[in-house]
Amino acid sequence: MRYLRERSKRKSRKSAVRRTRSCSGKRDGEALRTGTPKKMPELYRFENRMTTPTPGFGVQSMSTKTAIRTKKEIIDPLHRFRLCCVRSFIAMLLLLGAALPATAQKYDQKKDSDMVTKDGADYMRIETKGCGFGQTCAHHVYDAAGNKVIIVTIESFKDPAEVKQSNPSGNVTFSTYIFPTLDKKAEYAYVRAKAEKLAKDIDSNELIQDGLLNEEAVNEFVLVNGMKFSQQRDGIIRVISR
Repeated sequence: MRYLRERSKRKSRKSAVRRTRSCSGKRDGEALRTGTPKKMPELYRFENRMTTPTPGFGVQSMSTKTAIRTKKEIIDPLHRFRLCCVRSFIAMLLLLGAALPATAQKYDQKKDSDMVTKDGADYMRIETKGCGFGQTCAHHVYDAAGNKVIIVTIESFKDPAEVKQSNPSGNVTFSTYIFPTLDKKAEYAYVRAKAEKLAKDIDSNELIQDGLLNEEAVNEFVLVNGMKFSQQRDGIIRVISR
């Protein structure tokens, strides 16, 4: 009788080992090698263990129900979502890249000439004086009839409030736009030493249209920009004089 019990235990253990091998392909943390070794996919195992008595002998045996899902099955939906987002982003960049050449405009200045061209056609004549290192910079802008309609000068001053690591001297530089035919002027935050860059600023503010000075755009430009840099400089002078 004792022999039968021992034999039953050994059979139960062998059957449990066979079931574990069939489900996971591993035993005691080592890969099961039978025939040609195969690379097993990384698995996520969900086990539900139940203890059931063996009929007739009262011996406890273990039965394991294992649900196995591969890593790919779990991560694949998230991967598809990320791939879709990346494709949408790339498509948006391609559309923007295709639209930029259609809207971008090119400004150039002819060699040995004051004429600035826009997309290859004559746009305005800008006479530049100075604008070298340590020189006073000024631009004189002429309309299609040859009248001087805009004078742009570059000015600067020092403000202790503007001192920082990137600007240890506290320099404040700005452009002054003078419209002699309208007796108006305004100060602009952007400084342009090259005529092509200045022509782009004038065009973006629509100061010259069809070769002539646009009075309505000039009034708006003066109203929006004002003389804020001169006011800032005058405030510094008043503080120092005290």
